[in-house]
Amino acid sequence: MDFFSAGFTGGPSLSTQWSPKDRGFGADVTTESLLKYQAGIYAEWSLNRIFAIRPEIRYARRGAEHLIVIPDFLFPSITARYAYDYIEIPILLRTVPFDWRPVRPCLTGGLYAGRRIGRPEYTFTLPGFGAFTQPMKGLEEWDWGFTSGYGIEWVPGRLRFAAEYRFSMGFTELSLPTGPGFPEVRLQNMAHALSLEVGARF
Repeated sequence: MDFFSAGFTGGPSLSTQWSPKDRGFGADVTTESLLKYQAGIYAEWSLNRIFAIRPEIRYARRGAEHLIVIPDFLFPSITARYAYDYIEIPILLRTVPFDWRPVRPCLTGGLYAGRRIGRPEYTFTLPGFGAFTQPMKGLEEWDWGFTSGYGIEWVPGRLRFAAEYRFSMGFTELSLPTGPGFPEVRLQNMAHALSLEVGARF
């Protein structure tokens, strides 16, 4: 059993936003995912042959696009596209249920905390008026949520290569503007990602 491993992780993601309840003002919101990416580093400490603790630090781009229809509003619809970034720290429990070296399946799950960085922006489009880009003032700085992963790894010797599907669901409600003076929507982060990893085992 290898006690410690470390390496790099990254890949494309489909970023979107969701809400388990009303969007804030009775709007009909249709959401489209945006192609983004995330990248970072990981370290992993084995607890036994099956389980390991795995902290990560990753840069993640987030956002989504929404078609917002507001009953009895001045404009029949608004298209809003959001873009913002995080430094995220997931703390994961990882398991390898079957040790079929050099190829073996792996599962991960745990919580993450994210700190927003940079200058968040959104672009809103009004029918007949065009598109306008504005900074997002007052957007929540912290996010936290749940991450799970399902993948396969190849471990030739001391090297480790892996490909893993990752699903992340945020629990922080974000206050997202739809235009100057227009109502806000209240949504939470969600992402589907393909994580590609390369590392070394010690």
